Amino acid sequence: MTSYTNGVLETPAESADGIEINYDPRPRVRITNIAIIDAVSVPGRHTRSLDQDQPPGAIYHDLLLANTPHNQSLSAAIQKIRDALDRELDMMKTTNDTSEHYWMEMIYRHFLGSFRIHHVGGSVLPEAEDTGSIEATLGGISIQHRGFLLTFRSYDERFSLLAAVTVEDIQHLHRRGVIFLRNHGEISGSSGNISMLLESNGTRAPLTA
Repeated sequence: MTSYTNGVLETPAESADGIEINYDPRPRVRITNIAIIDAVSVPGRHTRSLDQDQPPGAIYHDLLLANTPHNQSLSAAIQKIRDALDRELDMMKTTNDTSEHYWMEMIYRHFLGSFRIHHVGGSVLPEAEDTGSIEATLGGISIQHRGFLLTFRSYDERFSLLAAVTVEDIQHLHRRGVIFLRNHGEISGSSGNISMLLESNGTRAPLTA
């Protein structure tokens, strides 16, 4: 399979790791390694058939869900698909394409990332004088009608909070009391975070998910 990118005929980025990336012009990912396909056949999978071209976000989510600390092949695949996902988000941001697909890919990029959550008891609420806050990991993304059910878990995994959001809500999570801090494996916020997107459009905004 080949594609045209900026008028140049390209072949998919293939390697022995079993991850094929086709830029048409945005990245589309296909898994060709049977062992990885079997490993990712886990409850909660968001992808369609893994051996078919599709956007990288859902595959990135599913690989993280299936990953274990000692699985080097999955770890390498995750890094490769994360790079493709970051490139996809940057391409859409550059062209001001912030459609529903952009926000869906963004929430997948934030999977296992860190957030500050404002809450009262078990309810996620906008920041106020009577709300407490915790730093938590986005540990679950469940697809629902028109959106997602997000599960945030405290770092000691003793405390969980749920937030049901539409796709449209994702760009305004800070208004719901959900503040994005950093992506999985990062020390600080990613280059694809929403505050930088808004600033590039001439609007100043706080760091948010």
